[in-house]
Amino acid sequence: MVYRTRLENEQRIKAFKSSNLLLAVPFLENTMIKIQAEEIKTRIEYMNRHYAPIKLNFKMYPSERPNDEGNWFVSIVYNYTENEWMALFGMCYSYSEVMDKLSGLQFGFEAVQAYQEEYGNLKFSQSDAPLG
Repeated sequence: MVYRTRLENEQRIKAFKSSNLLLAVPFLENTMIKIQAEEIKTRIEYMNRHYAPIKLNFKMYPSERPNDEGNWFVSIVYNYTENEWMALFGMCYSYSEVMDKLSGLQFGFEAVQAYQEEYGNLKFSQSDAPLG
C-alpha cells in the first residue's frame, strides 16, 4: 500500500485537473439526456411485463440545477411489500451505470423466475408476502 501526504495528494489532483485526461474521462460526470432516460423507461417497461408480478416503479426528472440544462435523472424503486421498498437508482447515476446495473438486476430476476417455476414462490425471510 502506498501512503501519500495530504500535500502530495493535492498536487496529484491539481496535475490531473490541469491535464487533458480530464476531458477524456466521461464517467466523472453523471449525465443523461432525455432520450437515454426514455430508453431506460422502455427497458423498465419490458422488465415489468416479462418478470411480472415483480414490478419496478420508474420516474424521470429534468435536472433543475443551474448550468445543468438538458440533463435528466431517473428514480427506480422496487416495492417488495406494500410498505417496504428499496431504491435502486437515484440522481447520482449516469446512463451507462443504470443500464449496467439493470442488466445485473435482470439476471437476478431470471434466477428468481427459474426458482419460482421449480420450487414455488420465493419469500423474503422477514415477510410472508411472495416476491413481487
